[in-house]
Amino acid sequence: MGEKYFRSRQCLYFCVACLILTVMYGCVSLSDMRTRRAAHDHLNQGQLLFEQGDFKEAAKENQYVLSLSGKNDPADKAIFNLGLIYAHQDNPDRQYQKSVESFKRILEEYPDSPLYNHAKIWYHLLNEDIRLNAEIVRLNARVETLSSINGYLVQHDQMFKTDDFKAALDANEKALALPDDKHRMDEILFNIGLIYAHHDNPDKNYKKSMEYFERLINDHPDSPLADQAKVWQSLLDVIEKSKQVDIEIEEKKKELAR
Repeated sequence: MGEKYFRSRQCLYFCVACLILTVMYGCVSLSDMRTRRAAHDHLNQGQLLFEQGDFKEAAKENQYVLSLSGKNDPADKAIFNLGLIYAHQDNPDRQYQKSVESFKRILEEYPDSPLYNHAKIWYHLLNEDIRLNAEIVRLNARVETLSSINGYLVQHDQMFKTDDFKAALDANEKALALPDDKHRMDEILFNIGLIYAHHDNPDKNYKKSMEYFERLINDHPDSPLADQAKVWQSLLDVIEKSKQVDIEIEEKKKELAR
C-alpha cells in the first residue's frame, strides 16, 4: 500500500514537471514568435520608409530589426537594406564605406542567405566606385599641381627678364615645393641655378648655383638641360677655384708686407 502510494506521488510529480516544462517552452516559443513578428513588422516599415525616401528613419527601423533578431532571421535582410540605404544616390547622408561594410558582413556572416549573391555584386561594384573616385581626386590634384607649376614658371620668365631675381627665385622655389611631382622639375632646378649664377644678381651665390645644377644632373640625367647644367657647373667650379687662388695670393701679400 505504501509503495503504491509512493509510486503514485512520483508519477504526479513527473506529470507536474512535464506540465511546467511544456508551459515554459510554450511561453518561450510564444515570446520568440512575437519577437520575430515584431522584427518583420519593423523590416516592412523600414522598406516602406525607404521607398518614400525617408532614409534616416528607414535606417533606424532596420537597426531596430537587428537589435531584435540578433543574427537570426531577418537579420540578413536588415543588413542588406542598410547597405542599400547607405549607397542610395538620393540619400544626403550616403556613406559608401558603410554600405560596403554592410554587404561584406553578409558575405562573411550569412553565406547561406538568399541575398548573398546580390550582396557580392554590390560589394564589388561599390569598391570599384570608391577606387575610381579616389583616382579622380588624385588626378584633379595632379592637374591643379601642373597648373600651379606652369603658373610659377610663367612668373619666373616675367621676373627674370626684368632682373627681378628675388621674385623669380620665389616663384621657382614655390614650384619646387609642390608635393610629389616631377613635372618640369629639371627646368625649375635649372632656373634656380641660373638665378644664383647671374652676374647682375646682388645675391648671387655660385656655390648654391652649383648645388642646384648638381641636383639636376643627379635627379634628371635624361633631361635635355643636364648637359647645359654640367657646362655651368664646370664653369662655376673654375670661377670658385680662381677666387680661392686670389684670396690666397692676397693673404701671401699681406704676410710679405709685414
